[in-house]
Amino acid sequence: MSTKEVCIQMYRQNYITDAIISVDFITGEFNVEESLPIDIKKICVENYPIVEIKKANSVNVEIKDISTSTPKVERTEHTEWNFWNTERKKRLVITSNCLFVQFKKYEDFEDLKKGFLQVLKAILKKYSNIQVNRLGLRYIDKIIIQENSKASSQHNFWKKFINKYLIGGLNFIEEDGA
Repeated sequence: MSTKEVCIQMYRQNYITDAIISVDFITGEFNVEESLPIDIKKICVENYPIVEIKKANSVNVEIKDISTSTPKVERTEHTEWNFWNTERKKRLVITSNCLFVQFKKYEDFEDLKKGFLQVLKAILKKYSNIQVNRLGLRYIDKIIIQENSKASSQHNFWKKFINKYLIGGLNFIEEDGA
């Protein structure tokens, strides 16, 4: 069952507004500071035809011993390859350290996965020794509550919006007077 079908079954409205899928690479073999290989760029442009190359900054803070050492702060500039769809609602970003796809109007996991995996497979084919450090998937929900509702902070109020089978973490919230 697709994400869209689950949302239709469980909710009258899909509250997921954004979705981000990412992979972080261990730095080394994959370097796109000066150029992006043509075969990888071609796959990116198929789904994301608007290309923007920009310089971005990263900050790395290293603390070896919090009680005795001063944090080591390292700032670096890197190239960021941004690919957008024509509506600018979907963005693919490639740097020497990561690949991520962000949907500003999320509808379906299959579409998100497809755009991500096509590019990741092309990178892994070209750079067979590349190592992955982290894989991430993040959903951003936006639930708008009427401000005049006095119960907006109570556990029972949220039961109307959050299906208990999709999220179990709210069980730790105690009801007032408990």
